Formats: sequence, C-alpha cells, structure tokens
Amino acid sequence: MISMVARLGFKNGLLIFWLFLILIVLLSKLYSPGIYKYFIREDSFSEYLQSFNYFIAGVCSIYMSVLAIKHRLLVVGFLFIFLGVGLLFVSLEEISWGQRIFEISTAEYFQKNNVQNELTIHNLNTIQSYLRHAYIAISAYGAFSWVFGSLILSRWKLSYKNALNYVVVDWFLAPYFFVCFSIYTFLHYIRVYMFSNGMGMDLGEEFWFFLHWRDEEHGELFLSYGFLFFVFVSFFKLQKCLRAREIGGGY
Repeated sequence: MISMVARLGFKNGLLIFWLFLILIVLLSKLYSPGIYKYFIREDSFSEYLQSFNYFIAGVCSIYMSVLAIKHRLLVVGFLFIFLGVGLLFVSLEEISWGQRIFEISTAEYFQKNNVQNELTIHNLNTIQSYLRHAYIAISAYGAFSWVFGSLILSRWKLSYKNALNYVVVDWFLAPYFFVCFSIYTFLHYIRVYMFSNGMGMDLGEEFWFFLHWRDEEHGELFLSYGFLFFVFVSFFKLQKCLRAREIGGGY
C-alpha cells in the first residue's frame, strides 16, 4: 500500500512539474516577452538546461548498463549503453561541444557546411533538413508508445527483467514528448500546409507571432526532460528487478 502511494505521488509529481513548465512558457509568451526571448535565443539558459538534462540522463544510462550487464541482463545493458552514448552526444551537441564556453574557433569545414557556423554535427547542411523529421519521430514514439506498450505488457504480464519494460515510455511521461511532437508537427507540417493552400494569413499576424518557429526550443526542452525522467523511471524498474532477484522473487 505504501509503495503504491509512493508511485502515485511520483507520477503526479512529474505531471505537476510538466504543468508548471507549460504555465511558465505560456505566461512568459503572453506577459513577459523579454523573458520569453531570453529562453529561445541561442546560448540561452534553456539550451544549457537541455544539455544538463541529457548529460545526467546519459551518465545514468551508462551506469544502468553496467549494473544490468553485471547482473546478466545483457539486452537491457546494451540498450542503455546505446541510449547513454546517444544522450551524451546530444548533450555536447547542445552546447556546440563547449565551443563558446572555451572560445574555440570554428574549423573551416564547419564554416562552409554548418548552418549556424558552429562545431555541431546536427546543424550540418546535409543533416539539418532531416532534423525536424527526427524530432517528430522520436517525440511521437515517446508520446504514443505507451498505448501499444500497455496492451503488450498487460497481455504478457512481463517482469521487470524483460527488455520491453525499458523501451516503452510510460503514460505519465508521454506529455513531455507530446509537447515537442505537437510543436514540430504544427510548425513543419500543419503550418506549411495551411500557407501552401492560402489559409495561413486568414488567422492574422498575431496568431503566427504567438506560434513562432523559435518555439522549437521549448519543445526541445520538454523532450530533454522526457528523456531524463524516462531514464530515472527505468532505473527504478531495474532496481526493483535486482532487489527481487536478491530475495529470490525471480522478478
């Protein structure tokens, strides 16, 4: 009973924190344009916070992988090695590998081939055009995988040692991914469709000012929290599995 209450409190806490972030974004857009512009500009607090979230998530993922492999949960271990390396890579990309922090000049190749003239892979000309599709696909998986996962997990009654428990995003984390999914989908698909069919200007300039392409930054911040909390929840699942094994529960 106590553990159930604790789980509900944790889940509700994540949902409340999501709502808090939503309110901060909306209130800053409506009543404090200065703060809003600060959050969406390059090298803003938001970008460094994203980098921090991905870094912590990446380190925790690597630790989880070592722990899982040590206890012969090999599939889980290799999944989190892959995830951890990816998250650490994204963390460093978010801050341009420390370029502006350490005042590193941009190499000639990146000057010619990088959209933002910085030391990042994701802003290379050949990659950036596909980046929005990647954001939409990843955030869609995080937002909706629980729908399909819940059917599979409930039907098979899987234990926490099964790798499927660590690839399906829980429903209470889905809102973090959904924000990113909805922003990118609207800006890059719905908005484009509306303007190409002559419907965009009917909504007025104020509408399009409120939904600006720089709002992608907010979507990316929510996505970073989604990954951070996904790793934390996965770590709790792994701990529960290992404790059950220690007492012979075969969980």
